Amino acid sequence: MTIHLFRIVASVALALGLVANFGCSSAHVNEVSIHEPRSSRFTFEKSWARQTTASPYYGYRINHVSQPVIVGKVVIQGNEIDGVTAYDKKSSHIKWRRYISGGVTADIAVKNKVIYFGAGDGFFYALDVETGTTRWSFPIRSEGIGAPLVTDDAVYFLTGTNSAYALNAETGTQIWFYNRQDSNSLTVRGASEPTIYKNRVYIGFSDGYLVALDKDKGALVWEKQLSSGQRFRDVDSKPVLDNGRLFVSSYDGQLFCVNAENGQTIWNHDEGGFLPVTIEGDTLYYSTSTRKMQALDKNSGKVIWSVDLPNTVGSQPVVYRGLLVFGEWSGRLRAFDMRTGEPVTSFITGRGVTSRVTYDSELDRLYVMTLDANLFSLRLRHKPLVERQPWEI
Repeated sequence: MTIHLFRIVASVALALGLVANFGCSSAHVNEVSIHEPRSSRFTFEKSWARQTTASPYYGYRINHVSQPVIVGKVVIQGNEIDGVTAYDKKSSHIKWRRYISGGVTADIAVKNKVIYFGAGDGFFYALDVETGTTRWSFPIRSEGIGAPLVTDDAVYFLTGTNSAYALNAETGTQIWFYNRQDSNSLTVRGASEPTIYKNRVYIGFSDGYLVALDKDKGALVWEKQLSSGQRFRDVDSKPVLDNGRLFVSSYDGQLFCVNAENGQTIWNHDEGGFLPVTIEGDTLYYSTSTRKMQALDKNSGKVIWSVDLPNTVGSQPVVYRGLLVFGEWSGRLRAFDMRTGEPVTSFITGRGVTSRVTYDSELDRLYVMTLDANLFSLRLRHKPLVERQPWEI
């Protein structure tokens, strides 16, 4: 109980921008101001917005971080209050709603017309995409705060008690279980999404370690300490695989590039984080726990540009039409020039954007979840440059 209380406090403090900065800052090639240009070729336009809770919520602040999921003609969204809902992605009409006590905290995975997720009621679920009915459920006896990874045969995930599971994707039968003990009760409320490479599963834990497990048996292959901090040493980010290398960060530590075969460090960058990096070509985009958005050379870790985010942290960025799009947890949805870090346009959703942006290529729309549990469908439009008057220059 103490662990979960501290996780909630840490999560709220993080969203409010009150958690202290940890670690040292790197030398930056390009420091960019967050102020937007007064003229822009792009603008976000709202297609629709829906409150995802079944009834108004007036309790304490909750970070609804579950990313919208597009499946055919619907967008599926979980909230941390009362469950998960499927909406017609064009009209926003409700297709089905599934009530779950404690709601859905982590991202939802989809495979073969089934959605998979951990929930706040202590169960891990597999639901039918078309109806929301239960295919199977598995008791994890803790919060399901880790995003799952689903293959043809199995689903892998981490719970709020540092317990990693592999379950049969069709039946929910347990294949293996792996657990680590963490003596530090003060942790960030999150859990690493697993990554698979060859015959190994890679997962980060709240004790500051990245581990490689045998995919079929769950046996430990190697472990690497990424943080020895006395406070938030969590490794909550998904290890991102690229050409045999893993990119993963600890909250109050550093971003690491390591060899996936043996865990040896290739390079490290002195900024902590808790979200996955985004890789596009030779550039790595990174939202730090020290309230920055950065672009790094993925081969060397050298900073290309860095932008300070005033009093907030950013969600994991996505690349869209040559722009870097991300949400501020206590701010706006923003779009930056991915080459320079210059701000291009933004959109106010309310009290902040807490999920990763989802792109739907069929309708050319973006979907985001907000701190108020509102699901937004947006378009990015071109608009003429506004001509400035002489006295405005």
